[in-house]
Amino acid sequence: MQRTLEIELRLSRILSLMQDAETGQRGYLLTGDESYLQPYEASRRAIDSAVDELRTQIIRNPGQFAHLGVLKKLIDEKFTELIASIEQRRSGLAFDAAGLATVDVGKRLMDRIRAVLAEMRAVQGGLLAEHQDNVEAANTRMQAWTIAAFLLLLGVAGFALVKFQQQTLGLAAANRDLQSAHAKLVQESLNRERAEGQMRQAQKMD
Repeated sequence: MQRTLEIELRLSRILSLMQDAETGQRGYLLTGDESYLQPYEASRRAIDSAVDELRTQIIRNPGQFAHLGVLKKLIDEKFTELIASIEQRRSGLAFDAAGLATVDVGKRLMDRIRAVLAEMRAVQGGLLAEHQDNVEAANTRMQAWTIAAFLLLLGVAGFALVKFQQQTLGLAAANRDLQSAHAKLVQESLNRERAEGQMRQAQKMD
């Protein structure tokens, strides 16, 4: 999930750089003021590292890596168009129909760059959704296992309680039997002593 979010940031960064470059170019073409090229120059310096950072994030995803190849080619073409129009303006040549055609080519390139970035973002969105589904499925399985373990533990505890009650009842019954046998022995002993006493008295009388 963290990787997907980082890739989203890299894609947004590339789009932002390309928009800044195009904005700088248009400002310069309209005014001829070199200060308008500052966003363009900054984007031109940063774009390669931004692409490289994205490449390290998606190198294990063949589909996204292929998209990046297309994206890099479009970016290179876009900067070629930007440089050509800027150099034409610097040379003092009129921005004629050919120049307008170059800008039109640049617009089409920018539209294609946006489309590729949007497709890559959609792929990452699908991966994120898949990851979230997997997490939810894992949570569901974990809950099911927890409930099953609880029920098993409850069953074991119930079985142990029943066995304990059975043993307790068995011990109580055995104790009662033992007490009854002891009482019987005591009574038999008393009866025997009484009978012996009576026999001794009868012998004395004889």
